[in-house]
Amino acid sequence: MKLLSEKELNEIKEELESSERPLFFFHDDVDGLCSFLLLYRHIQRGKGHIVKTNPRITKEFVRFVKDYDPDKIFILDVAQLDQEFVDEVKLPVIWIDHHGPYEIKNVKYFNPKIKDKDSYIPASQICYEAVKKDLWLGTIGTLGDGGNADFVKDFAKEYPDILNPKIKDRNKMQFESGLTKLISILGFNLKGGSEDVKKAIKILTRIESPYEILNQTTERGKLICKRCLKISREYEELLKEALKVKANGNLYVFEYTEKTTSLSSEIANAVFYRHPEWTIVIARKKGDEMKCSLRSHIVDLRKVVEKTLKEVEGFGGGHPQSSAIILKAEGFKRFIEILQEDL
Repeated sequence: MKLLSEKELNEIKEELESSERPLFFFHDDVDGLCSFLLLYRHIQRGKGHIVKTNPRITKEFVRFVKDYDPDKIFILDVAQLDQEFVDEVKLPVIWIDHHGPYEIKNVKYFNPKIKDKDSYIPASQICYEAVKKDLWLGTIGTLGDGGNADFVKDFAKEYPDILNPKIKDRNKMQFESGLTKLISILGFNLKGGSEDVKKAIKILTRIESPYEILNQTTERGKLICKRCLKISREYEELLKEALKVKANGNLYVFEYTEKTTSLSSEIANAVFYRHPEWTIVIARKKGDEMKCSLRSHIVDLRKVVEKTLKEVEGFGGGHPQSSAIILKAEGFKRFIEILQEDL
């Protein structure tokens, strides 16, 4: 899989370093978070804004631009960007992503899929290759989003007590190493109320080493760990419930009602790791909607989502093996039927 060229990586770095007041929009997962942290920590200035629920920058986001008055806008790991937004802000927009790709005007668009539609290179991998700092964040973001990179070997050499250099299997790196805890902690700190999440991200911009978190060697590290204890317990309880459910053939469906935290993506990853032969649907009911995280090695989930949205009201997208869809509860049955047809 081909990463961006050195010229493109240097261009990202130059755009970043020449910005005095950047505004970062980033997806609310480990890949998006680490992408933001890598770029922000490189220049130590700017403001981050999480893009939740529907990973799309619409005209509605113009108000955040007006509130902050940036000189440039960086969009990280966000799947879609509306032309209306770009036209209205009238600012340089740098979009770093690995979905799509899509056509859009007046944007500097950095996406490996433009050259190789089958590539899977997380945004955090691109951001790390551009700034070449904070190896631990580049590794967490890349592996946490299902990717891999040559620099992961460098991380294992530098932190062998966190990632044993003998582990070669990417899935074991993500789910059976010291990185597993780090990926979970960073991901869990994106959960909960917006003010609490903002505080956690602010602390993360100041963390210098993964040991601050793993060994809680500083007050910053202790705060980051303390905040996710409750969410970690919720996750363990929900995963225990999910693992009791049996697949129907090679289709696994687990439905739950949201209590306080959305954990669908994390549960989907954990079940899929244990059962890669299944096609996974983790469906969270919230109000009159079903919010689903999907995983499969069998069907192209992106195409399943596209087919469903032609018949059922909702939105979604992602990658062939990892996607998401949000639809009205009455359309969920039809979605499952479409998925079964493809299987």
